[in-house]
Amino acid sequence: MSFLAPMPLKERLKQNKIRRRKKEKVARGVSEDRSVRAKFNKDLQQIANELIKETKSELIESLRSFESEYIQDSYADTLGNIISSLSSRWINISRHAKLIAGEMVGGIDEKNKKRFYKSLQNATSINLNSIISEEGLQPMLTSSINENVGLIKSIPDEYFKKLNTIVNQGTTRGKSSGGIIKDILALGKSTKKRAKLIARDQTQKVNAAITQGRQKNLGITEYIWRTSRDEKVRPAHKSKNGKRFKWSDPPADTGHPGEDIQCRCIAEPVITLE
Repeated sequence: MSFLAPMPLKERLKQNKIRRRKKEKVARGVSEDRSVRAKFNKDLQQIANELIKETKSELIESLRSFESEYIQDSYADTLGNIISSLSSRWINISRHAKLIAGEMVGGIDEKNKKRFYKSLQNATSINLNSIISEEGLQPMLTSSINENVGLIKSIPDEYFKKLNTIVNQGTTRGKSSGGIIKDILALGKSTKKRAKLIARDQTQKVNAAITQGRQKNLGITEYIWRTSRDEKVRPAHKSKNGKRFKWSDPPADTGHPGEDIQCRCIAEPVITLE
């Protein structure tokens, strides 16, 4: 009867090292939740609509009383007082803006959390529920809320600044009331468009920031760039699709996925397993 000679210690260590060799898994990235964006956009559109409604009922009605005339400098004080009265009603928008921003950021955080940990569990078969409560993302979430409060407040601020310019230039140049009204209505449309842009851009940015925070907190240092793969993808983003990047070294021309304006790209986490 023959016996196999025991494997030398050096060889056994080598085999164990091979078995313990690092393996990598790539999990699905987390896109923003469209329902949260829709609600945020609805809230911002409501602000824009209120601005337009109040302007129509007071400023435009006053201008229409001069419909067949040219607006002279003598009307400037009257119109300026109306604008001042309108803008004064929006001075205390901060509290309302904070509620809107808080609901948006909180909604994205909740949706992102569910999808993120589900994606990692599907990729690794590891249940990560035990660490979900220890993420430490609150400072970043608070910063996102504050940033969006500023953007929400900027909607009426920019509106009245431009409205004042339209009226001042119109009266100075002797523009017809109909011409001024046309410019004011165009301002309303551009304000609604800007509100929509803020909603789309910020929900993507907040989702990207939360995703980055969660990945880095789990020790994930690299990701695969993934575009939305449609005709709207910009060349600078398309060229990065499928490529690997480090969180510590953002691409100089675009930043990380979701950081560039209206960027819909996402980061697929590269998970290293022992």
